[in-house]
Amino acid sequence: MTKAHVVVAVLAACGGNGERDADWSGIALDDKITANLGNAIFELALPKGWSGELGKDGVRTWRPAGTDPERPTVKVAARSGDIDAAASAMGMTSNMVVVKKPSGDGFTVTAHDPANSSLEVEVLRRRGETSLVCKASLVKARHGSFPAPEAQLAWLEKLCGTLVIR
Repeated sequence: MTKAHVVVAVLAACGGNGERDADWSGIALDDKITANLGNAIFELALPKGWSGELGKDGVRTWRPAGTDPERPTVKVAARSGDIDAAASAMGMTSNMVVVKKPSGDGFTVTAHDPANSSLEVEVLRRRGETSLVCKASLVKARHGSFPAPEAQLAWLEKLCGTLVIR
C-alpha cells in the first residue's frame, strides 16, 4: 500500500451575499494558494477573498466572509491510504448518481442526488509516494435544488482540478 496524504476540499454551499440559491459556476478561481500538510506541499486555486485557518484537528479550512451556513467551505486534510481504494469507495451511497473517470495522475468522481440538492466532486491526484484528494461539494441546508446543476458540477470539478502536488 502506498502512503498517501489526502486533501479534502469540501464546499458545502449555496449562494453568496445572503443569496442561498446563487449559481457559483461563474465565480473565478483567481487566488492561487500554496499550503502544506506534513511533507505534502500543494497548490489550489480559490475564489478571491477567501480566508483560511488551521484547525486543532490539523484540517485547513478556507471560506468566504459571512455567517451563512450554506456558504462555500474548502477543507484540506491529510491521511494515509490507497488512492485506488479511495476512488472505489467514493460516491458509494444509494441515492447518488455517480460518474468516475480516470485522469493521467488519478481519478475524477462526480456525484449528485436526483433532486440536485447535493453536488459533489472528488479529484484524486498522485505524485510519487504522495496522493491527494480534493473534495468539493454543494449541499443544500434546506429543501430544493441548485440552479444550473451541470454548470455547478463543472465549476466544482474545475476548482478541484487546480490541485497540484509540488
